[in-house]
Amino acid sequence: MRGRIYISDWLCLGASIVVPLAALLLLMRRLRSGISWTKEDEQPERRCPECGYDLRASPLQCPECGTFVVDRRKYFHALVHDWPEIPIDPRNFHSTEASVEFLNTDNSTEADFLEQQLTARGIPCVVEERPSLRRDVWRAGAVYYFVIRVPSEDLLNARKYLCLAQGIPLEKLDLVLSGERKVVVT
Repeated sequence: MRGRIYISDWLCLGASIVVPLAALLLLMRRLRSGISWTKEDEQPERRCPECGYDLRASPLQCPECGTFVVDRRKYFHALVHDWPEIPIDPRNFHSTEASVEFLNTDNSTEADFLEQQLTARGIPCVVEERPSLRRDVWRAGAVYYFVIRVPSEDLLNARKYLCLAQGIPLEKLDLVLSGERKVVVT
């Protein structure tokens, strides 16, 4: 029998196991080392939600209109992980005390963690759930949003914490607190 090549079944089986296993090991090694899958100099394009300016050179603040553009993932990471070393017991929040709306959000997780973070910093707050006017086509019921209320005398401290959690530098804090600069979470 000339011209025929016989390959053992065991050789085929071995090759079909070794090749995918080697590919999997290379993939795991690449993931563990943190090697980027894209080009090193390539950044995702980000635009200012207010004026449309390209934010690749200055990702935190738009140089055109001055708006602070906060990365939602970094903000949520701070809400979940950046706890004070020594929590402060908040004072009692009386129903007769003047309170102000501090933040409105449609994200229950954000409302929950922000309430916990403020409370751990000694700022009493209340989260109220309210029905929204918009409807969600995917859910049968009404859509809710959450209002976080703080005592009016604690509003400044609550706003300072929120700015720090959103990654706004301390030297720019006065611009945000005075209302000169807008903050947009994307």
